[in-house]
Amino acid sequence: MATGDKFIIPAQAAGFASLFGHIEKGTGDTLHIPEGMLNIGGNGLGFLLDSRANWDPAANSDGSFSSLALGDDIYLYAVRDYSGL
Repeated sequence: MATGDKFIIPAQAAGFASLFGHIEKGTGDTLHIPEGMLNIGGNGLGFLLDSRANWDPAANSDGSFSSLALGDDIYLYAVRDYSGL
């Protein structure tokens, strides 16, 4: 790297999202979510995501989720934890 260059992970750049694989159906109405990177709205606000097996959308929804069906569109949003972290 040249003097003044900065090393960043791609998720540190605003608007970036990338998963290392595909979201797949798990057991029952759960999802397998691969690891990845995403940015929640600004330079320096990037996060590395751990993979999740059998992640339960019902336990993590706004109440509008009832069950998974073939052809459903699933949206995942990044929000700050209540602790502020």
